[in-house]
Order: sequence, then C-alpha cells, then structure tokens
Amino acid sequence: NAIRELRSCYPNLINKIEENVIEALGLQSGNFADYKTEIESRFKGVKTNLLSNKQKSFHNRLLMPQFDKTLWYESTCFVIFDKPLVSIKDNEIALLIETLRHLFIALTKFIDISKVANKNLNAEIYNFELVSTKGTIKPQSYILPENQKHAFKSSRISIGRGTCPTALYSSSSILTSVPSKGKYCDLYLA
Repeated sequence: NAIRELRSCYPNLINKIEENVIEALGLQSGNFADYKTEIESRFKGVKTNLLSNKQKSFHNRLLMPQFDKTLWYESTCFVIFDKPLVSIKDNEIALLIETLRHLFIALTKFIDISKVANKNLNAEIYNFELVSTKGTIKPQSYILPENQKHAFKSSRISIGRGTCPTALYSSSSILTSVPSKGKYCDLYLA
C-alpha cells in the first residue's frame, strides 16, 4: 500500500529530493540542466582514490552523462539503499534525503584536499575540522612533505591550541603548520 502511494506521488518525491540537493549544495539555478553542469564542474576534480566505495559509486553517478532529471536522481539515490528509488518505503524517505545530503557534504570535503593532492603528489595531506565552543567549524588542511613522513609517523601526536599557525606536538619534536597560499597550512618539522 505504501509503495502504491509513493508511486502515485513519485514526481513529488523527485521534486523533494531535488529541493534538498539544491539547498544542500547552494546551487545557483533551479533548472536541472544548469545545476547538473554546476555539480559536474564542482566535483569532477575529486580524486576518487580518496573515496570509500559508496562515495566513489555516488561520485560516478553524479558525473555520468544524464539529461533526464528523474533517471539521474534514480541513479544517484540507488547508491544509498542499493535498491531502486521506486521501491523505497515512506518511512525511508527522510533517511534517503539525510544520507544524500551527507554524501554531498562528504564529497565537498574532498574538493579542496584533491586540489592540494594534485599539486603535492608525494606528500600526505591531512584534513581536520576544528569546532569551537561557539559551534563554528574551521576546516584545516595540512601537508606532510615526503621527506618528513617517517619522522612524523614515528611520533605520538596531539594537537596544540589555537588556529593556523598551530603546532602539533610529539615526544621528540614539534610539527608547526605555517600558512601558505589560500587556506592551507604547510606542515614542517621543527
């Protein structure tokens, strides 16, 4: 019975999902063709080797050439429950939308780290989110050069106070982050 109701309201479900995607990503257009192009340009540079299998599958479906809005949403939403969108139940819609939003947020976090990773092929990049007591979230990316990986990995690390520049303390040394181009910090062994 719930499936029949959902099928009769299927276009409304697609529109509800679409509204949430537009809001979650802050897309400029409400027109599918326009915001699909915006989504593709935003996520095409994400390094898929950094993603989990579910994120990778979601990413691939986002970028696949599809000009039919309903088919595109069916494809992207399939990743969430591993079943067709037409077969989800009413009580799964909220979880579907929340998970969809979460997947978009997770992919968004990989945009900047992918850009840095492309420029620093031999370095390891760490991305942290610092949350203040006032609820503000400050993302930070740290680059660990290839020649300092061994020293860094052999130490026990705890994060010091403050924002970039900040220091990561270990038992044998201090790793200091220094502002570099943009909002990233380079990590240096001091």
